[in-house]
Amino acid sequence: MTRRHKTLEMLVERAERLGTATNVGWTVEFMREASGFQDTNGRELVEYTYLFKHWGTIVLIITQEKKSNGLAPSAGGCDRPYTAPYLYDYYGQSKSDADGLNAMCAYFGLPDRFSFRPVNGGFIKLEMEESK
Repeated sequence: MTRRHKTLEMLVERAERLGTATNVGWTVEFMREASGFQDTNGRELVEYTYLFKHWGTIVLIITQEKKSNGLAPSAGGCDRPYTAPYLYDYYGQSKSDADGLNAMCAYFGLPDRFSFRPVNGGFIKLEMEESK
C-alpha cells in the first residue's frame, strides 16, 4: 500500500486552478490543450497533462484525454474523462522521487510503482504481477 503525499495532492489541485503550483522542492504544472479532434457527438477532445518536478528535474508526466463541451472549466464548462490517465514518462534518482511517484500513481489510479535501492541498482520501476 502506498502512503499518501498530501503536499503533492494539494499541489495538483492548486495547479488545476492556477496552471503551476510550487512548494519547497516540488513543482506541479498543469496544461489543458485542445487536440483539434472531435468525437462522434461533436465534443472536442482535450488533453490534460500533469508535469511533476522535484528540485527542478522532471520526474513524472501523466496525461489523460477528456471530452469538452466547448467551454473551458474556468468559463463554466466541464470536461469528462475519455481515456484513463496514463504514465507518459518518469525519471527518478532518490527515495523521495520514488515515494512521490508512487503516491501520484495511486492518486491517479495508475498501477505503476517505483523503488529506490542504492545497493541493488538504484531507481527502478517495479514489475507488477497481474491479479487472476
